[in-house]
Amino acid sequence: MTSGNKVRRLVRSSVQISFLLAFVFILFIARNSDPPTDRDWTKLSAVQALTKQEIIHYLQWSNASSCRLSNDFGGAMALFGIDGQKAVCLDTEVRPIKGKCLVYSFGVNNEWSFEDTMDNYGCEVYAFDPSMEQSDHDRGDRIHFYRYGLGSEKVLRTIKGQRGWRLVPLSDLYKVMEKRHGANKIIDYLKIDIESGEWAALPQILQSGMMDKVRQLGVEIHLPAGGDVAEFYRLIGIVRSLENYGMVRFNSKLNPFSERWMETLQSESYAAYELAWYNNRLRRNRSSYYG
Repeated sequence: MTSGNKVRRLVRSSVQISFLLAFVFILFIARNSDPPTDRDWTKLSAVQALTKQEIIHYLQWSNASSCRLSNDFGGAMALFGIDGQKAVCLDTEVRPIKGKCLVYSFGVNNEWSFEDTMDNYGCEVYAFDPSMEQSDHDRGDRIHFYRYGLGSEKVLRTIKGQRGWRLVPLSDLYKVMEKRHGANKIIDYLKIDIESGEWAALPQILQSGMMDKVRQLGVEIHLPAGGDVAEFYRLIGIVRSLENYGMVRFNSKLNPFSERWMETLQSESYAAYELAWYNNRLRRNRSSYYG
């Protein structure tokens, strides 16, 4: 085969692969967009009244118009797109202020892109993950790592064969970290990606009053593929309790790696969603921000 033929075959193969990847990307975007519905999800009162299809629509609801400038921070490239990114609202009223912002990040898993991006943006970052085989240390001038996990109570737990996972409520951990970052500071962004541990931690954050100190919240929620329908509704109710408190959703993304048969929903769907909110109680007055 001549070199010219080899080149032509290589070009054809590259074009075919490009078309295939583009097709997969278009399918993913289509499935990740807001579902066609006229329902106003801000007025949802009882999650138990939702049908299985409505549950999916509610989780995929991004409410994107609530934030004019929503940007993704961090993330690593994968086959179906970027994984691990967190949406941050940069609207004047809620944006992290460069050089003054404070970030708490639970769940690093040795993938530092979000934390590094927040550092580059100008925030002080406190990162926590008990699963990493690292001792407490400073990753840089503004990134501080601690081998704690987020929980609903203080507990020393054995998980995945690893002994000594220290799980601590956010309220308790905040009191410890105050000695370093100062007292009564607002957490400008709270990231939670702790593989189903969010269901225990989120109610405690609300009940303890710590949500009053959180301006933006990004959580990857993880839903069980099977199990009791009542338990499924309980978890959806936790999501709704955040919005009843005053958290305004501004982003929702499917985790492309979580697609599976969901027995509870009786459909092929996604078990993980990246959701982001800002705290309507902590919106700044524009004049005070510029003043």
